[in-house]
Amino acid sequence: RLKADGTIDAAFPSLSINSDVYAIVATPGGDIYIGGVFTSVAGQTRNYLARIKSDGTLDAGFNPGLNNVVYTMARQSDGKILLGGEFSTVGSVQRRRILRLNADGSLDGSFDPGAGPDGSVRNLAVAADGGIVMGGQFGAVNGLGRRHLARLGPTGLPDATFNAQVDYTVWAIAIQPDGRILIGGEFGSVGGASRTRIARLRADGIPDPTFVTPAGADSHVRALAVEQQGSVVVAGQFGNLGGVNRRFLGRVEGLGSAAGG
Repeated sequence: RLKADGTIDAAFPSLSINSDVYAIVATPGGDIYIGGVFTSVAGQTRNYLARIKSDGTLDAGFNPGLNNVVYTMARQSDGKILLGGEFSTVGSVQRRRILRLNADGSLDGSFDPGAGPDGSVRNLAVAADGGIVMGGQFGAVNGLGRRHLARLGPTGLPDATFNAQVDYTVWAIAIQPDGRILIGGEFGSVGGASRTRIARLRADGIPDPTFVTPAGADSHVRALAVEQQGSVVVAGQFGNLGGVNRRFLGRVEGLGSAAGG
C-alpha cells in the first residue's frame, strides 16, 4: 500500500500471494477485495478472490471459493461488489462470468445472470443510474446476442434496449458523469460505424457522432480514465494515437482528437 505522498506504507504488511492480481476494490471501511489467478494468500487457500482487512491481514472468514479467474471488479454506490472473469461457480452456486457480492461479502442472490456471457468478462463499470456496463470477449449474454459489450439490469440480465454491436474485444470502459460510455479495445467498428480501438457511446449504446478519433489507436487500448475537464487518458499497446506519436499513453480531448504537445 502507498501513502498519500506515494511512499510505501511500512505498517501495511507484505502478503504472500502465489500468482497475479488483476483487480482490486477498496471499501470505505478499509477492506480490500483482490481478484486474479492466484490460489493462495498468506499461506491460505484462496481461489481467485480474497478479502484483506484494513490492517493488511487476510480476512480468515471470507473464502467464497470461485472456480476460475477474476479479471475485473467494480463497487456500486450501495456498497455491493461486482466481479467479472472466467468463473462459472462460487461455492456450489452457478454464476457464469459475472456475480455480485453484498456489502458484507456474501453472494447477492438477487443478482442472477442466468446463462451469463458466453465468453470472458474483462471490464465492468457502474453508471450513475445504477446500470452495469460490461465488456469482454463474449458474443451473447443469457442467450441474447451482445457482441463484446452489454448493459445489465438490476437483476443481472441484459438490457434488451442496449445493443452496441462492437466487432471485437472490449478491454476498457469508463463512464462520463453525463452517462456517455467510453470504450477501448481491439475493435474496428461500433454499431456499424468505423471506430478504431476507441469510441464513445451514448447511454443507449449508439455511437456518439461528436467523438471521433481520426486513425484511432494503432494497437490495443487497455485502460481509460476521464479527467475532470472532460479529456480522456488512454493507455495500452499503441505507438500512435489519433495520428499523433504517443507510445503507450496519451490523452484525447473531449471531441476525440489527440492532445498535442
